[in-house]
Amino acid sequence: MTDHHQLAQERLTQARRDIARTGDLPTFFDALFAGADAEDILMSEALVKIASTAKNVLDRHQPGDITVELLPGPDAKEPQDLLVAINDDRPFLYDSALRAAAAGGGHVRAAFHPIVSHNGKSTSVIVLLLDMVGARDELTETMRKAFGAGMLAVRDWKKMLERLKAVRDELAAHPPQGRNISEDLAFLDWLADNNFTFLGARDYKLNQDGGRAQLEPVDVSGLGVLADAQERVLRKASEPRELSREVQEFLN
Repeated sequence: MTDHHQLAQERLTQARRDIARTGDLPTFFDALFAGADAEDILMSEALVKIASTAKNVLDRHQPGDITVELLPGPDAKEPQDLLVAINDDRPFLYDSALRAAAAGGGHVRAAFHPIVSHNGKSTSVIVLLLDMVGARDELTETMRKAFGAGMLAVRDWKKMLERLKAVRDELAAHPPQGRNISEDLAFLDWLADNNFTFLGARDYKLNQDGGRAQLEPVDVSGLGVLADAQERVLRKASEPRELSREVQEFLN
């Protein structure tokens, strides 16, 4: 055992001893820090305060909700914040939280991510110890949006695979005249074989008028993060709607 691991274990043991008879906090404490990196544990001496704060947020969380709270850090002497995010367990949560924290200007000093049972559901608890955050509302809103997008992607991933299969079968049944599509079909099969993460899908209609062309979203065709008809991927709302000559050539 390295020195860091030994120090971390000693700190956990001492903190655990301090709360041995404190309701059900010890059980949550064990879950919160069970898989934590030693370096993260050693980032704060206020482990009991971190666990207690996170458990208070968990106790208020309702299954199906997205809960994100940015709270004062566990040590009043340190200029830190504690972010607690609670979700029904699903893919993408931890990576989404770290990226959203970085996008919102939060520097992560320590991170903890247990999966616990809450109200009969498998629940993700993400706790980030951050340097003091300036744009607090922006960070929490960015994280809620990231979790919401992940929820949509998980909700619709089977439908997206079904749409991919339908496109693949249509192409196989009606290939362009005079073209060998074996590589095209192999590529679509590769995508479907767990080699690509589908976050969103949407049908578009190609409108051409002479040398001008536009892609228009087909109403109610969106899935995942593209379920919202106003969500933009190919362009920003302020960008021209016309396609470049290179994109037109590719589509044709």
